[in-house]
Amino acid sequence: FTAEPTTTLPPCSTERHVVAFDYFGTVSVADEELGAWLEDTTNPPDARPGVAGVAAAYRARGYELLYITTAPEEIKVGETPIRDAITGWLTEQGFPLDAGTSLWVWDGNFTPMEGVTAELDRLVGEGATIDAAYTDNEDKAFAFKTSVPSERVFTLGTGAATTGTTPIPGDDMTAHVATVEQLAPVCQSG
Repeated sequence: FTAEPTTTLPPCSTERHVVAFDYFGTVSVADEELGAWLEDTTNPPDARPGVAGVAAAYRARGYELLYITTAPEEIKVGETPIRDAITGWLTEQGFPLDAGTSLWVWDGNFTPMEGVTAELDRLVGEGATIDAAYTDNEDKAFAFKTSVPSERVFTLGTGAATTGTTPIPGDDMTAHVATVEQLAPVCQSG
């Protein structure tokens, strides 16, 4: 998807650096919010405090953003396809959405986790580096670790116990923004 740019970046080199964010339970507060949203379209997920700031800090440093959901592509929130519903929600919540962002929705091929792995492999095959990933889900943490250095798979909630990942202390993504802001830009001018 593409949307009006929310971030202005200098011209970048051809090197691509990507950060992946699990949508339900990480970008939003809980996995269970999907069911509530499907039952009542006026009850959208709550945004996890600080995650939009983390995403914006990465984007400002030239990282591409990949939002991921293993919700099946064919489901709808009311009459709205899940892809469009999530895109609208991200916009409303102030998440970066521009040519450097994308949303991967499980298309039913493979299992959901094999699909996540295949998408990361596809990006790596295009020459991208997957620099970091965020999830609250142990299975997604393991899927991310196929393409992301273990110490750069950041985990929250029940996923924070996942072996070989880096738990976010206190699930405090607002405090984590400062960590991201200390990273050097990966986007090089001219």
